[in-house]
Amino acid sequence: MDPDPHHPQFVEVYRSEEKGTDVSLAVHLVNDAHLDRFEAALIISNDSDLIEAIKTVRYQICKDVFVYSPHTRPSHELRNVASLYRYVKAAQLKVSQFPVTLHDERGDFSKPASW
Repeated sequence: MDPDPHHPQFVEVYRSEEKGTDVSLAVHLVNDAHLDRFEAALIISNDSDLIEAIKTVRYQICKDVFVYSPHTRPSHELRNVASLYRYVKAAQLKVSQFPVTLHDERGDFSKPASW
């Protein structure tokens, strides 16, 4: 059977998704809470993959976890487990960033252009 010439045979897919970031953040959140490295945590995300880590820190280690979401459509699951959940505007995040280039005892360094 010949393929239909009116339908494409291949589709190019672009994915700009980082891998492992949520797992890494979750592990460090729980580990740092367990080691008593903070009194309260602030997470800027809307990723519901962090729910179990947040629940562990809040209910087993008894520390606050505040979640600020840069998304206008909140994760209701995150809202329910966070000590406090707020929407933060992209403009607020932008003015809170370090300058593109910083200097220390080793010299100048810059954040990647893709950030």
